[in-house]
Amino acid sequence: MWAKHKTRRQLRETSDRFDNSLETWERTGRPYAHQLEALREQLASKAAELEQGQRAHDAFLAEHPEVSRRLSELDRAIEHEQYLERHRSFELLLQREQARHLGVSHELDSGLGIDL
Repeated sequence: MWAKHKTRRQLRETSDRFDNSLETWERTGRPYAHQLEALREQLASKAAELEQGQRAHDAFLAEHPEVSRRLSELDRAIEHEQYLERHRSFELLLQREQARHLGVSHELDSGLGIDL
């Protein structure tokens, strides 16, 4: 008899805890689960779109194998031109600095009465 009473009490307590847990889930967990499900669907759609783009890219390169080589050549040419531009800019800066220095020296020499 005691065991039967104890089992009923435990069953009631367990049922109450379950009801409380279910209520908490409905109030806090379910809305978050819906957000996650919507996000998962968006990400799956985006992944499918990216995979389709990758397949198109791969198919294009398979049909035009020279494109990769030509793009690499263009990259190297651009890098070379950027290097040359930096070098030209540095030389121009150096020339301006030298001209400024010579101009200042000449002005100082002229101001002291020394003719060069």
